[in-house]
Amino acid sequence: MIAAADRVHLTRASLLAIGAIFFLMGVLAAAYGPLLEHLARRFDVSLAVAGGVLSTHFAGALVGVLVSMRLLQQVASRTFVLGALACLGLGCAIVAVAPSWPAFLGGAFVIGLGYGAAAIGCNQLVAVCTWAFSMAVQRLWPSHSCPSLPGYRAACRSRPKGALRNPFCCSPSS
Repeated sequence: MIAAADRVHLTRASLLAIGAIFFLMGVLAAAYGPLLEHLARRFDVSLAVAGGVLSTHFAGALVGVLVSMRLLQQVASRTFVLGALACLGLGCAIVAVAPSWPAFLGGAFVIGLGYGAAAIGCNQLVAVCTWAFSMAVQRLWPSHSCPSLPGYRAACRSRPKGALRNPFCCSPSS
């Protein structure tokens, strides 16, 4: 974990990149459902067996989260997030060229490892950013769901005097 003295500054571009990472992770997880029938035909397995890819992916995510909690104490968060994204990319490459069902499941597990690690790493970066309103950002952070626009607007109005402008506010006067 990042010590209080080692707080990081996240720019608007950094936060948008982290938001894009979470969005793409959601797209990745949502893609399994519509692909199950295709996977069953491609690998000549039953639909029930093809559904095991979901369990494999999320088992990898669980391991990724558990390992990440220890690893983040020894590795810088930004480096950690890049490693997690590399793990996601490696898993996607394995899935793309998998010649057999066990290889495909192995790729899904590697994707899950990166998925869990990226979730922890990105949330860690946001949690320790140096903004005066970082607590508001933590409460509003979308984490795999569609954000609440009224919540963003409330954060714009409630920021402390002299605090940095909230990057999620829509109007320039906020």
